[in-house]
Amino acid sequence: MVEPAPLVLIVEDETANRELLAECVRLLGCRTSLAANGQEGLRLAQEQHPDLILLDMKMPVMNGAEMLRALRASAATASIPVILVSSWLDSGQFDTANVGAMSYLDKPFTVRKLFEHIRHYLPNVQMP
Repeated sequence: MVEPAPLVLIVEDETANRELLAECVRLLGCRTSLAANGQEGLRLAQEQHPDLILLDMKMPVMNGAEMLRALRASAATASIPVILVSSWLDSGQFDTANVGAMSYLDKPFTVRKLFEHIRHYLPNVQMP
């Protein structure tokens, strides 16, 4: 039986950014699930148990930090790797571990850098 492609949940309020991230992730052969805010992202994470989450920090309804706290508080979602993808972060002043993220990617970023971050957590995906 063929194992399904990894599922990446993309939580980003900006439609264009969400679609661009999804297109890039699909180039790696991954399936995608999309959410426009942290509340929707949390629900999808609980329902779908993705292999990886790409999470923006500054969003309406529930921001990225709030979603991360909720993810880490639940045994069902606590171990899902999360990469923060945001222009709101300053690598010199932000502690990803403090909010429960595995790593961060500052916007703007290159597609290659995005692929490298994803491959760190999903090593079996192939670079295009």
